[in-house]
Amino acid sequence: MTAQNKIKGKLPIKDLWSMPGNTPLFAKLPQYFPDAEVLQVFFEADPDGAAEVVPEDLELPVPTEAIITFFKFPFSTLGPYNEFAVDIKVLLDGQEKYYTAYNYVNSDVGLAAGREIWGVPKKFAVLDIKRSFDLVYGFLERPEGLRLVTAVIRPEEPAKIEPLPITRLALKVIPPAGDGAEPLIQLVDRYRHRLAPKSVWAGPCTLVFNNRSDIDPLYRLGLRRVIRCVYGTFDYVLDFGRVVKDYSKY
Repeated sequence: MTAQNKIKGKLPIKDLWSMPGNTPLFAKLPQYFPDAEVLQVFFEADPDGAAEVVPEDLELPVPTEAIITFFKFPFSTLGPYNEFAVDIKVLLDGQEKYYTAYNYVNSDVGLAAGREIWGVPKKFAVLDIKRSFDLVYGFLERPEGLRLVTAVIRPEEPAKIEPLPITRLALKVIPPAGDGAEPLIQLVDRYRHRLAPKSVWAGPCTLVFNNRSDIDPLYRLGLRRVIRCVYGTFDYVLDFGRVVKDYSKY
C-alpha cells in the first residue's frame, strides 16, 4: 500500500469528552436543571435489606435512613426528562454521606451522562410526578404497568430548607473490553452537585412499595416508617465529583 491510497484519521483524541467523539451525546459539565420539580420522602429502612445494596466497605447507621426522590425536569442542558433515585445514608471513613442504590430515568441522554460520568446506576423506566385534587404524587413502573413505588403528599405549609450541597456516592463499574481483564470499579463522590430550593412545601405523605420484583427489588429496602417529605421546585446543578476509592488498585 502506497502513500497515495491511505489517509490518517482526523479526530483529535485529546479533545474528546464523551461518545460519539465527533458528536457527543451530552454536554460538558456543569449541567443545569432550572425549576426542577422534586418530590422527596425520607424514611426508615430495614438495615439488613438496605445493606444488601451497599458496598461492603461502607457502614450503615442504625436506625437506617433512606430517601426516595422523584425529579421532573421541564428543561435542562440534557433535555427534559424524569428521574427517580433511592439514596441510603452511609458512613465513609466515619463521615455521613448518601449512597445511590437505585436510579431510573426516561431519557437516553440522562441515562448515559449519569452512568458514564459518575457511575450512577441508571435504568430506563416509566415514571412521573402528577397532581390530583389537593395531592401531588410520584410513581415508578418497570415494565410499564407494574407499579414499583408510589409516593403521595398533600402540601400544606412552606418547608424550611437551606440550600445545601448534595454529597452522594455511586459505585462506577466499567466492564472490561478484553477477555480475562478486570472491570474498572470506583467509588465516586458527587460532592459538587447542588440543589437550591425555590418554593418548597411540607405536609402529610404516604410511601408505598407496591409490587415485588426480583429484577428491580426495591421492596427489599423494607419500609419501616416515613420520617418526613417535601415537594417543590429547585434549581439543580450537576458538576464534577471525585474518586474516593479505586478498587482496581487493590
